[in-house]
Amino acid sequence: MIKSKLKVLLAEHELTQQQLADKIGTRQATISSICNNKIKQIPVGIVNDICELFNCQISDIFTYITDKKKHHLPRYGEQQLNKYFLVPMTLFLRKEKTSK
Repeated sequence: MIKSKLKVLLAEHELTQQQLADKIGTRQATISSICNNKIKQIPVGIVNDICELFNCQISDIFTYITDKKKHHLPRYGEQQLNKYFLVPMTLFLRKEKTSK
């Protein structure tokens, strides 16, 4: 899960959400959504403007935290790899070789 650290950045620079919005030319509601982790899509242009203003990296604004509640993709063992990749690929290569 992506989490915003923009509130911390604002506090360090003693700025309000409205002041930041005014400085980068966006709506305060957008800044609020980022600060409160309510944003569904990260606006690249706004993040770029924030990075330029604060002379920081994206990692200073956002962090990734593992969500232990969500299911993760399974790791494939040797049997699954053979079944879904190696065996079909071998058959495909045999077929190509015999058709020449």
